[in-house]
Amino acid sequence: MKREGQGELWLSLIGGIPRLRLKGSAHSPRFGNGEITIVIDSAYRRMYALFKLGELHEAQCVRYSFPQVSESPERMERLRWRKQQVVDFQQQLAKKPPGSNRSMEVKWTQTNKLRFLLDDVGTRVKGVTLWKAGRVIKSIDIVDESPGDTAGLDPWIFSPPSQKCTPASYVPDPLARVELIPPHRKSSALNDLLLTLSAVNDQADAWPHLFVLLSAIIVPGDVAVMIEDPEPPHPERLGAVSFDYTAEVTSRTGRHKSAGSIWLNLAERSFRLRGEAKETKVGPLYMDMIAQGGNQPKVYANVNLTAQDEHQCVAYDYPTLRRNASNHLKEISNQGLSFFAIAQLHGEDCGIFVAPLARGRWIHIFVDMESHNMDTILRSEIHRSGQVLRVTDLVNWRVSQDVSISLKPKASWKCTDHPGNSQLAHLGLDKIPKRSIELQDALQAIRELQGSFAVLEILGLTGDVAIMVQEPELLELWRMPEVSFSYSLYLGPANGNPMAGEHMQTAGDFAANMVAGRVRMTAGALTPGATNISVALNPGSIAVQVAEATLPNPVCLILPLDANDALLDKHKKQARTTGIFNGVEAIGEDECNRFTFLGTGAHAESVELWFSRERNSVCRLEVLPPAGIGGTGLGALINVPAWEPVYVPGGWRNDPLGSKLARAPESWDCQTVAQAKRQPGGSWLSLQSEPPPSALLAAVALSKLAEASGVVGLLPPHAADTLARLVVESPSALKANLPTTTAPPVPVDIFGPQLRTFSFSYSSTFPVQGHPVDSGMSAAGLGQAPTHRNHGAGEVRVDLARRRMFLRSEARDISPGLPQVESRVIFRGDLGRLYARTTVGADGFDQCWSVRTAEAVPPPRGGSQPNPFTRGILVGQNLAVPGATNKVANKYSFSLNERKRAEIYVDGSSELRAINVDDLHNDRTASVLVHDWSTQKIDDAWFDPSEEWKCEELQFLHYADFIADWDLIQFFFPVGRGPVKNHVPEHHEQSRPWLPT
Repeated sequence: MKREGQGELWLSLIGGIPRLRLKGSAHSPRFGNGEITIVIDSAYRRMYALFKLGELHEAQCVRYSFPQVSESPERMERLRWRKQQVVDFQQQLAKKPPGSNRSMEVKWTQTNKLRFLLDDVGTRVKGVTLWKAGRVIKSIDIVDESPGDTAGLDPWIFSPPSQKCTPASYVPDPLARVELIPPHRKSSALNDLLLTLSAVNDQADAWPHLFVLLSAIIVPGDVAVMIEDPEPPHPERLGAVSFDYTAEVTSRTGRHKSAGSIWLNLAERSFRLRGEAKETKVGPLYMDMIAQGGNQPKVYANVNLTAQDEHQCVAYDYPTLRRNASNHLKEISNQGLSFFAIAQLHGEDCGIFVAPLARGRWIHIFVDMESHNMDTILRSEIHRSGQVLRVTDLVNWRVSQDVSISLKPKASWKCTDHPGNSQLAHLGLDKIPKRSIELQDALQAIRELQGSFAVLEILGLTGDVAIMVQEPELLELWRMPEVSFSYSLYLGPANGNPMAGEHMQTAGDFAANMVAGRVRMTAGALTPGATNISVALNPGSIAVQVAEATLPNPVCLILPLDANDALLDKHKKQARTTGIFNGVEAIGEDECNRFTFLGTGAHAESVELWFSRERNSVCRLEVLPPAGIGGTGLGALINVPAWEPVYVPGGWRNDPLGSKLARAPESWDCQTVAQAKRQPGGSWLSLQSEPPPSALLAAVALSKLAEASGVVGLLPPHAADTLARLVVESPSALKANLPTTTAPPVPVDIFGPQLRTFSFSYSSTFPVQGHPVDSGMSAAGLGQAPTHRNHGAGEVRVDLARRRMFLRSEARDISPGLPQVESRVIFRGDLGRLYARTTVGADGFDQCWSVRTAEAVPPPRGGSQPNPFTRGILVGQNLAVPGATNKVANKYSFSLNERKRAEIYVDGSSELRAINVDDLHNDRTASVLVHDWSTQKIDDAWFDPSEEWKCEELQFLHYADFIADWDLIQFFFPVGRGPVKNHVPEHHEQSRPWLPT
């Protein structure tokens, strides 16, 4: 796109301190005429940018700090090279007589030359052009030049362009309808100038004035892109093209390189992928994949084994996606590419444009902004969760009518629909589409979705050739010396209906140190009256601690084991069977290989394992009952949301209670099983081949987890066999025969680390500044409606250890049509999920929704939720509690964000008495009077939505971001907001957007 503009540039080098003022205007197709004024003060390392969009009647001034030289080593190396070109030019110019050259050239990049025109005398610059491959890509004409002596300039020239310039980090909302990216993140020329001025401040003598002048004089050419984002490339316009690529795929197991070519014809909805995999179990391998998504859809895969001089071609029916997956692709395909930042690639400046792909992946497209053909893409990258999964360099773009011929299988391939027991049957070529979810996405996109999105999905395929052809092998999990993960487990009959209440849900942690022979497991059932179980397996013993709601304190029993068995396990850790590969499935946002272990469990159960090659971790386990028992056997589905290859039992999220589990049974005050058998009621801990009906379901769940872990190799054989036979019955029966005395609860310091759970009821008023309104207008203010004061009541229950919260709020007489509204909110930080349900009076209105919060409300660093009250700063003592009669407390204050402040009132018993939340922006206060403060343990059932909560799931991320801003979440589970440093390679000069709070 051609862009034009005009403006003024002032540059001063007085005192060796460069200062610059640039005022430019340009016309934007989206925003009309725009103007930007930039003032650079290198003395204070600040840049001011005043944006004005006349037709939108909007203006904004923002202050930026200079980019750090230390954070841009590659760019600084490029600038030092460029400076040397200028020094060489000066030396050559000095040898020539004045006026001998009126057109001078300086090499500016490897391919670009900066050519500037001099006047007749040869002392003044009349214009500058930037050339690339014989073509002008940027031109600046100097219309009028002021005298070189700028000592008499008015001081306002280099003053901030506005009296109201806000630091960039304080700008909550950019210009309406304009994505305000810092101008030096759009203009490489401006970014280079700022880096140069930073270097000049540090070492002025090393940077000649001519270089500073040239760096400044080409900045005006970028005024247009500073006002409006560069236009993204248009992949849908590519037509019939082909290109070559080199790809590097990164995972925890290392980096893998490959090369190949792609042919594409969007008009025919077809593409061809040719790739090589030099290191496979069958030697070097080459594959051509042709996808024809037109009127007669078909997929062909032609494989060559060069070392064995063999080949085979298989034809497939065009696959179809599941409805949910198809709808998801259609939704994200409408978002398109957007500008992200500038970058340096192979010594040249590129624009980076980004777009979402399926399952949380993003594609980054590198485009040469100075290329004649904007659709020539130089590089693509696939990102997910801050990690670069794949980098692909694209070369040798070709536009040819022969592409259509290349998109048809050759007759010499002899493709067949029935490979049968052919010579390459051992490769399982009939399963190729099942081995790559990315391939399934690309096939769906090229056939049914818009061309621009199809191109992006095809670019995400590079490097997958080995995955498509070579059957994946399961990582030898038994070789891992240590592992820790959290899990959620559904336990019930294989043919049961989870919605009918026939399943039980459990969640907990697992940690194993195979070298030391130590295993730690915890389980807590998410049902009313649930029991929490902790297991510590050490060489020579197994200890179990049980905490029941009916017992005042947890109880523990320890059972001796043969220590020699643990020693034997150290030399016999290998899994006893091998999994059968069963395709690739999406578990959440992970692409996971599925393996089946048939009939290998302790009770002849089969085990399914889903494993992510990208994260090098287990995604899911499933224990299936033996065949032939009518589906009534007990099965278990085990999801693994978090995984680490280290041994950090119970405290792998830095939970202070985790260290106790690591040392267990040191602090559990255990009795031996033999001692318990001599007491009334006997022992509730044993090892049995089949669990009795009286066994606790949480313990049965642990035995299923141990059984599955042993089959796939996460546990040594003896450890798995022992834990799979674990039987735990309710200790309550034993305690029921003994006289019980309950000691009064020990007060818990509200500011101390011992505060793990708390609950209270409350009454609320909002706003405190309001007043009841009968009718008509009031004197609340000229042109303002009177403020109505609302009253509410409810209860709150918070579990900090597992990041869970329950809220019930009730409001009455909101309006004549809404006599009563009740809301219930359950926040499950441990599951990354929030549920909300609203009911209205007797009208029958009942609405429920659920949203994923894992990204918007992530766990704090280390995983453990800090005590939220420790943020409070004492601001007053023995003050009256707002809304209470004859009660005094100390007042503490802390900020929720830039606009809101919380004040809490805590009495001498360390109990919370009141909460005020001040909206500083709107001058309003919400007052909460606290009743029935308690720090006792909370039943897990409070945090589990009942069956009547038929919640609709909301997938959109901005809903989750909105929830992260709730006062309730910011109060109990604060989310740190600040510059988001998206992970990009070292060559990126990324923009760092500030998320609004």
